[in-house]
Amino acid sequence: MSSGKESSDAVVQEIKVAVPRLRASLANLLKAAGETLSYQLSLENGGPAAQVPVESFDKSLEEFYGLCDQVATLFTVAYDCHAVSDISSHFSAMPIRAPDSESVASRSYSDFIVATNKQVANLEQLLGVLESFSSELSGASS
Repeated sequence: MSSGKESSDAVVQEIKVAVPRLRASLANLLKAAGETLSYQLSLENGGPAAQVPVESFDKSLEEFYGLCDQVATLFTVAYDCHAVSDISSHFSAMPIRAPDSESVASRSYSDFIVATNKQVANLEQLLGVLESFSSELSGASS
Protein backbone atom coordinates (compact mmCIF):
# COMPACT_ATOMS: atom_id res chain seq x y z
CA MET A 1 0.00 0.00 0.00
CA SER A 2 2.84 2.39 0.79
CA SER A 3 4.57 1.60 -2.52
CA GLY A 4 1.46 2.82 -4.38
CA LYS A 5 1.58 6.04 -2.37
CA GLU A 6 5.32 6.40 -3.01
CA SER A 7 4.93 5.85 -6.76
CA SER A 8 2.06 8.33 -6.83
CA ASP A 9 4.27 10.86 -5.03
CA ALA A 10 7.08 10.23 -7.54
CA VAL A 11 4.70 10.88 -10.44
CA VAL A 12 3.48 14.08 -8.78
CA GLN A 13 7.12 15.20 -8.45
CA GLU A 14 7.65 14.49 -12.17
CA ILE A 15 4.57 16.61 -12.95
CA LYS A 16 5.99 19.43 -10.82
CA VAL A 17 9.18 19.28 -12.90
CA ALA A 18 7.35 19.03 -16.24
CA VAL A 19 4.97 21.96 -15.70
CA PRO A 20 7.68 24.67 -15.69
CA ARG A 21 9.15 23.12 -18.85
CA LEU A 22 5.68 23.22 -20.39
CA ARG A 23 5.31 26.86 -19.38
CA ALA A 24 8.69 27.74 -20.94
CA SER A 25 7.75 25.83 -24.09
CA LEU A 26 4.51 27.80 -24.34
CA ALA A 27 6.46 31.04 -24.00
CA ASN A 28 8.82 29.92 -26.79
CA LEU A 29 5.84 28.95 -28.93
CA LEU A 30 4.19 32.34 -28.48
CA LYS A 31 7.48 34.10 -29.28
CA ALA A 32 7.90 31.99 -32.44
CA ALA A 33 4.28 32.68 -33.42
CA GLY A 34 4.88 36.43 -32.99
CA GLU A 35 8.00 36.26 -35.12
CA THR A 36 6.13 34.30 -37.79
CA LEU A 37 3.29 36.83 -37.83
CA SER A 38 5.77 39.69 -38.01
CA TYR A 39 7.57 37.97 -40.90
CA GLN A 40 4.31 37.36 -42.78
CA LEU A 41 3.28 40.99 -42.24
CA SER A 42 6.60 42.28 -43.55
CA LEU A 43 6.22 40.06 -46.63
CA GLU A 44 2.72 41.43 -47.28
CA ASN A 45 4.06 44.96 -47.00
CA GLY A 46 6.80 44.23 -49.54
CA GLY A 47 9.64 43.90 -47.06
CA PRO A 48 12.73 41.75 -47.53
CA ALA A 49 12.48 37.97 -47.10
CA ALA A 50 15.57 37.56 -44.92
CA GLN A 51 14.84 34.90 -42.29
CA VAL A 52 12.18 32.23 -42.41
CA PRO A 53 10.91 31.75 -38.83
CA VAL A 54 8.30 29.18 -39.87
CA GLU A 55 10.67 26.32 -39.03
CA SER A 56 11.17 27.76 -35.56
CA PHE A 57 7.40 27.93 -35.10
CA ASP A 58 6.94 24.33 -36.26
CA LYS A 59 9.71 23.13 -33.94
CA SER A 60 8.26 25.07 -30.99
CA LEU A 61 4.78 23.75 -31.70
CA GLU A 62 6.04 20.17 -31.88
CA GLU A 63 7.96 20.60 -28.60
CA PHE A 64 4.89 22.07 -26.91
CA TYR A 65 2.61 19.23 -28.07
CA GLY A 66 5.19 16.68 -26.92
CA LEU A 67 5.33 18.21 -23.46
CA CYS A 68 1.52 18.39 -23.33
CA ASP A 69 1.37 14.68 -24.14
CA GLN A 70 3.98 13.94 -21.48
CA VAL A 71 2.10 15.90 -18.81
CA ALA A 72 -1.21 14.27 -19.82
CA THR A 73 0.43 10.84 -19.52
CA LEU A 74 1.84 11.73 -16.10
CA PHE A 75 -1.60 12.87 -14.93
CA THR A 76 -3.09 9.59 -16.16
CA VAL A 77 -0.42 7.58 -14.34
CA ALA A 78 -0.94 9.60 -11.15
CA TYR A 79 -4.69 9.04 -11.36
CA ASP A 80 -4.19 5.30 -11.94
CA CYS A 81 -1.75 5.06 -9.01
CA HIS A 82 -4.27 6.81 -6.78
CA ALA A 83 -7.09 4.53 -7.96
CA VAL A 84 -5.00 1.41 -7.36
CA SER A 85 -3.99 2.67 -3.93
CA ASP A 86 -7.63 3.42 -3.12
CA ILE A 87 -8.79 -0.02 -4.30
CA SER A 88 -6.02 -1.84 -2.47
CA SER A 89 -6.82 -0.03 0.76
CA HIS A 90 -10.50 -0.89 0.30
CA PHE A 91 -9.79 -4.60 -0.07
CA SER A 92 -6.89 -4.86 2.36
CA ALA A 93 -7.37 -7.49 4.98
CA MET A 94 -7.79 -6.42 8.54
CA PRO A 95 -6.33 -9.10 10.80
CA ILE A 96 -8.86 -10.71 13.06
CA ARG A 97 -7.51 -12.61 16.01
CA ALA A 98 -9.17 -14.42 18.78
CA PRO A 99 -9.48 -12.05 21.69
CA ASP A 100 -6.66 -12.36 24.20
CA SER A 101 -6.57 -10.89 27.64
CA GLU A 102 -5.35 -7.43 26.44
CA SER A 103 -7.69 -6.97 23.51
CA VAL A 104 -10.78 -8.09 25.40
CA ALA A 105 -10.70 -4.86 27.33
CA SER A 106 -10.00 -2.72 24.26
CA ARG A 107 -12.35 -4.44 21.76
CA SER A 108 -15.87 -5.52 22.44
CA TYR A 109 -17.57 -8.49 20.83
CA SER A 110 -19.85 -6.17 18.83
CA ASP A 111 -16.75 -4.43 17.36
CA PHE A 112 -15.37 -7.85 16.46
CA ILE A 113 -18.64 -8.79 14.69
CA VAL A 114 -18.77 -5.47 12.81
CA ALA A 115 -15.18 -5.94 11.59
CA THR A 116 -15.92 -9.52 10.54
CA ASN A 117 -19.10 -8.49 8.68
CA LYS A 118 -17.18 -5.72 6.91
CA GLN A 119 -14.55 -8.20 5.76
CA VAL A 120 -17.20 -10.62 4.54
CA ALA A 121 -18.94 -7.82 2.61
CA ASN A 122 -15.62 -6.76 1.03
CA LEU A 123 -14.85 -10.35 0.07
CA GLU A 124 -18.29 -10.75 -1.50
CA GLN A 125 -17.73 -7.55 -3.48
CA LEU A 126 -14.27 -8.75 -4.55
CA LEU A 127 -15.73 -12.10 -5.57
CA GLY A 128 -18.30 -10.28 -7.73
CA VAL A 129 -15.55 -8.29 -9.44
CA LEU A 130 -13.51 -11.43 -10.08
CA GLU A 131 -16.56 -13.27 -11.43
CA SER A 132 -17.36 -10.40 -13.81
CA PHE A 133 -13.75 -10.35 -15.06
CA SER A 134 -13.84 -14.10 -15.48
CA SER A 135 -17.05 -13.94 -17.51
CA GLU A 136 -15.62 -11.10 -19.66
CA LEU A 137 -12.45 -13.09 -20.30
CA SER A 138 -14.34 -16.28 -21.15
CA GLY A 139 -16.67 -14.29 -23.44
CA ALA A 140 -13.72 -12.58 -25.15
CA SER A 141 -11.82 -15.83 -25.76
CA SER A 142 -14.81 -17.58 -27.39
